[in-house]
Amino acid sequence: MSDDLEVLGSDGIRRTYDEHYDTMMDVEQDPTGAWQAIHNQHDRIEELEDKLDWVITERDETFALMLDRAQTAEAKLAKAVEALEKLARLGNGDRYGNSDGNTIARTTLAELKGEKDE
Repeated sequence: MSDDLEVLGSDGIRRTYDEHYDTMMDVEQDPTGAWQAIHNQHDRIEELEDKLDWVITERDETFALMLDRAQTAEAKLAKAVEALEKLARLGNGDRYGNSDGNTIARTTLAELKGEKDE
């Protein structure tokens, strides 16, 4: 049984909420205690469900935030690659140039694309 469904008894021993109510006779002998045990379990289950709902909400919000950040970074990277492509060809039409600026842009493009510099 999970520790979340146990309680520390007055004698210092951890027990499940319903440990003393294994048979109908136990319940008949102490109906109030059985009722309290059921309600304690119910309260603990609700508490755990609330925590689970919170964890799921936090996970979903974190995922949405991370996805948004990733999409923003991807868009910025696409703009940077586009600008570097223009710089790599600056003054050379559709071909890569060999000026210092062209070479820096080509080297950076190759790095970003995971390729070797052409």
